[in-house]
Amino acid sequence: MLLQAKRGDLLYVSDGYGVTVYAYPGLKIVGSLTGFDEYANLGSLCTDSHGDIFVPSWLTNQFTGYIYEFAHGGTSPIATLNDPGGGEGCSVDPTTGNLAVANISAPDPPYYHGNVVIYLNAEGTPTTYTTPYISFYEWAAYDNKGDLFVDGNGVDASGFPLAELPFGASSFSDVTLSKEVGAHALQWNNGHLIIASNGGSRQGPSYLYQVQIANDYGTIVHTTDLHSRHDENAAGGQFWIQGRHVIGPGAKDIMLEIWRYPAGGSAIKKLWKVTPGGVVISNAPH
Repeated sequence: MLLQAKRGDLLYVSDGYGVTVYAYPGLKIVGSLTGFDEYANLGSLCTDSHGDIFVPSWLTNQFTGYIYEFAHGGTSPIATLNDPGGGEGCSVDPTTGNLAVANISAPDPPYYHGNVVIYLNAEGTPTTYTTPYISFYEWAAYDNKGDLFVDGNGVDASGFPLAELPFGASSFSDVTLSKEVGAHALQWNNGHLIIASNGGSRQGPSYLYQVQIANDYGTIVHTTDLHSRHDENAAGGQFWIQGRHVIGPGAKDIMLEIWRYPAGGSAIKKLWKVTPGGVVISNAPH
């Protein structure tokens, strides 16, 4: 890691096996993260208010793993948590510092199952949660009040349900959307839950749905279309909104792209030969 990296904002990009670190917004490679188990499959990324980065992982064919924590600009883990499932997505509660991880677990043919685990203060042994609406869990996002949203695959592979664990509650409730979407990546931004989707097809734009949540109902109030080369979008992967821009996977998962947000349209920057599965910005500590 370049010494000057710690002083600026950093973009972390996971390709599923390693994490590359870029200066942001310049996009110069400044380093990479090390210390992962050699058999680890890395999930998406999340960050806390201190700029620390969390990287969920799971071990091939075991569906258990670790969550690695890195300091802003650091290269080796400063903490490692045991995960009873295979970590896919994560989020840190801005009100408490609690860490939530969406897990898949060992398959019960023909479907996978999973859970959501929450670590108090991002430490120790987690509390495990499940919902009857989701078979295995992929993405997680806290809002600014400590409410947790998760999505994944529905029971018996039916749809892409969304669930909410309100702050202080002990169980999830099902959230109905005003329009059925193939939801994957989640992020809370400016008072709305943002749901990313490729529309169920690799041909066409990716979509960011801006969702207003109230009383277990989500109303889509705005949709941002993200166009990529030849309108060949990504199969999935994480998108990250940073101010007036959004960063995420581009055409056929072989590039990282940056678009204007919420305007969308064509990308304004591209990094070729990058296969982003996880994307997050760590702001420089002040």
